[in-house]
Amino acid sequence: GKKVTLPAANSLQKGANLYVIKNAGAYRFGVRKNGGIFICYVNPGQVVAFSCADISTAAGVWVAGGNNIETIHSGNTPEVLNSVDSRLISAAMLSATKAICAYKSLSTGFMEAVVLNFGSASGTPLAISAEAVKNISIAALSATKAVVVYQANAGSTNIKGYVLDVSGNTITPGAVKTIVTAAGTTGANGTFLAALSSTKLLLVYMYSGAATIKERVLDVSGTTITENSEVTADASSFSTALTSYLMAGTINATKALVAFIGSSSQMTLRLQSITGSTPAPSGAVLSISGVSAVQLAVTFGLVIMNSNRALVIRGYDRTYGDITAFLVDISGTTPVLITAKNIPADLNAAGVNIYATRLDANRAYVTWTGGYARGSDSCTLTITGDDRILVGEVSELIDPGITDSAWYISCAALDSSHVMQVSRNASTFLSAKTIEIS
Repeated sequence: GKKVTLPAANSLQKGANLYVIKNAGAYRFGVRKNGGIFICYVNPGQVVAFSCADISTAAGVWVAGGNNIETIHSGNTPEVLNSVDSRLISAAMLSATKAICAYKSLSTGFMEAVVLNFGSASGTPLAISAEAVKNISIAALSATKAVVVYQANAGSTNIKGYVLDVSGNTITPGAVKTIVTAAGTTGANGTFLAALSSTKLLLVYMYSGAATIKERVLDVSGTTITENSEVTADASSFSTALTSYLMAGTINATKALVAFIGSSSQMTLRLQSITGSTPAPSGAVLSISGVSAVQLAVTFGLVIMNSNRALVIRGYDRTYGDITAFLVDISGTTPVLITAKNIPADLNAAGVNIYATRLDANRAYVTWTGGYARGSDSCTLTITGDDRILVGEVSELIDPGITDSAWYISCAALDSSHVMQVSRNASTFLSAKTIEIS
């Protein structure tokens, strides 16, 4: 928890202001600007040089130089939000200081939700559903409204949803809405929500007996959800073992990208056009091969960087234990693979569960479980103007003791330098902390 705070930049003289810091101890410490903004860690034995490029403000503009500089701050203590086993975690950003999280309480089987705050205490968890749930997904429509969907865990695989109104730390759910009726308890399942506007969402899902990935637009007025006609998002075959792991990303109000895992374990991407309240697949499907077919059930990351580029991040295979980031051109009607970058992640043989969020038009934050450090690790990815993927230094043990299972962590960027990360901690309880990104 120790830190070095650099002097007020506007108190320095013009010219070369250079500070060289060596960590001669056994613990890492942070270096921060005047005012508290995190720059980087200095790890034991490391030497880092800091130069000031702008002295017009007290914070200034500082440049850090050295090898393997760690720029993700994770040293703050997590906020423990409950004392029950919490799973199926899904988080969404409401504002620059607030997020909302939905999850399953294993003690009741019901879905609960809680408001998470950066800079102040978070809210108290509230039970939302009155039945056992699975496959939870949440998306924010505004700073005060979110929508959450889930599948019933017993008796049917119906997909249901609630509008959640947020005032301060108080969550007020509307009436439950049955969105998809799918009788039976066997077959493939999964849900994912992506907000198209302040009143529309794209719901991508699977249900018992379905042969293809489905989607429909949800219209929201007040606390009422109106479901529109079901559409096949893509007719490609899918991996029945991995069908729960599907995602969608909003490009704009009339365009989205759907991602799922194909029958041979390949990443499968299809652009969608939205006309009014009707989605439709556009162009051709992109199947990204090269990923090992020997995969356990693992989540992947999908980040829409800007209107032209998207990132897909997935565990490469179980033999080498690495992660691969794929850069995809989404400017037209068909997604096109541009390049890929390997991330040495020191994973164990059981696979990897990945979660990612957009920081700005060129940077993404990626976090995962499955490393030998026995917790969640993370890094940043930067996309250059000439379509190169730059991998930041991997930070280990963002949260320790997290079991490598799907939906045991989630994250949502609050702004370009703060990420709310939520996890099922080592005690199985729901925990949250704000990660600072230099």
